[in-house]
Amino acid sequence: MKRYLLELIGTFFILMAVSFTGNGNPIAVGLMVMAMSYLASHISGAHFNPALSFACFLRGFHSLEKTLWYIGAQAAGSFLALLLFKIITGQVFNPETVAEL
Repeated sequence: MKRYLLELIGTFFILMAVSFTGNGNPIAVGLMVMAMSYLASHISGAHFNPALSFACFLRGFHSLEKTLWYIGAQAAGSFLALLLFKIITGQVFNPETVAEL
């Protein structure tokens, strides 16, 4: 249970760093990823991303049940972060998409 709680917390803080720095200041987000990875890597593996959790499942590192718990915890962490962003700012986080030519 501790590993899923760490996935939730890590995803929450990383998404908070992305949302509160506009479109994600690379230094702030990188430092947050580093801090959360240092905090959780020895317990949960520090995935913080459903795509990485799914890749670990495909490689045989996790069972389907464990993968679904990881993805559920990550989704809950991201939902809570965006909910807190909405409560604090009164706006919905809408990342800018810029077409690179």
